[in-house]
Amino acid sequence: MVPPPTELVSSLAPEESASRTSRATADWRLVAEDAPSELRCRDIAAFMLRMTESPNFRAKEKDRIISWKLRENEAHPGFASTMVTQGDRIVSLCTVTPKRLWYRGSEQPWAEIGDTFTDPEFQRCGMFVAVTDASRSRAQAAGFSIVYGLPNEASLPPYTKKLNFAIKADIELQEHILLLSSRGLTKQLATRGYRRSAAASGHLTSAILSRMAVGVALTSFDRSDATVREERIFTAEYDDLWSRVRSELICAQVRDARYLEWRYRANPFPFKLLAARRAGQLVGYAVVLAAPAQDDSSMRRMYLMDWLFAPGNSEQVGSALFKAVVETCVNEGADLLVGYSPLRSPLPLPWPRFLTVQRQFGKPLIIHRNGVAEGLISDKGGWHFTLSDTDAF
Repeated sequence: MVPPPTELVSSLAPEESASRTSRATADWRLVAEDAPSELRCRDIAAFMLRMTESPNFRAKEKDRIISWKLRENEAHPGFASTMVTQGDRIVSLCTVTPKRLWYRGSEQPWAEIGDTFTDPEFQRCGMFVAVTDASRSRAQAAGFSIVYGLPNEASLPPYTKKLNFAIKADIELQEHILLLSSRGLTKQLATRGYRRSAAASGHLTSAILSRMAVGVALTSFDRSDATVREERIFTAEYDDLWSRVRSELICAQVRDARYLEWRYRANPFPFKLLAARRAGQLVGYAVVLAAPAQDDSSMRRMYLMDWLFAPGNSEQVGSALFKAVVETCVNEGADLLVGYSPLRSPLPLPWPRFLTVQRQFGKPLIIHRNGVAEGLISDKGGWHFTLSDTDAF
């Protein structure tokens, strides 16, 4: 049974903005919705759509993401705080998604904070701090002491200056972009200001050469006896794989069959699972997703969402999985393959240097400072962190 929303007395931080008075003509209140009703999830999704810069290109699957992660969550119902006007119009939002963390030999609860949006008409009224602090505090009171997030440039300052979050700098998240076509190369060159070279890369000869380069890269991955094929269900074999691998990992999101079923099968997005086997035994997997359109260009992106195999098996299992991922991208006509991982990942993949652009990920990983999380913040042990550990994409 989902409890009804709870109205809370809001204590907004004082602001010096002279325009606050005019925006305050309509009263507002802070509402805790743990978890929101199905109807309220639709209201929240509609609000998020209004706050999107390019709503015409927002993936339709995102309409169900709030319900999926807050109502259908495999770990615990989620937490949402909204600021609403007298007409029940949502003008500010923050959610916390419960998850399960494997850290130094034991499983413990943790949660991701995000979906921090405020209607421009009501910005600089202290709403961001109010809804974020409310969601975080209720999640921690429910036992999810470790709260992390990946804020953008605009929301980072209030997290670190007003909400007691710290940047975990040592994780050093990297963005990897594999160029799979001349269009992908053109886009990257143009982005960096090399417009003359970008124009040349669109030539037919360049297109042929880019495909040849991808072919050479695929051939270089042929050093494994593991076979990879697409699978559609997460059987008990995935529990066995996680049990074998976790003892060699210092820190990672729990990746047992229960989590994977929720993360990739219950999720509204159409993820594709690639499983690696050796002598019939499951030894690893990778998950990919065709990225929603970001604009009206013809650029097609694929996300490498996740991968898992035993540390030390990058040369064999990692290579087989990465080859299968690239082949999937090529078969689906992708121009770019995009993935994220720490600079010193315990499960590195063989991104080919001559086709890959690597750069620091633009969003830092932040963790709320409290007695439980301090050890994780300062711990420099390896962390298996991928795009699947966030819905900020």
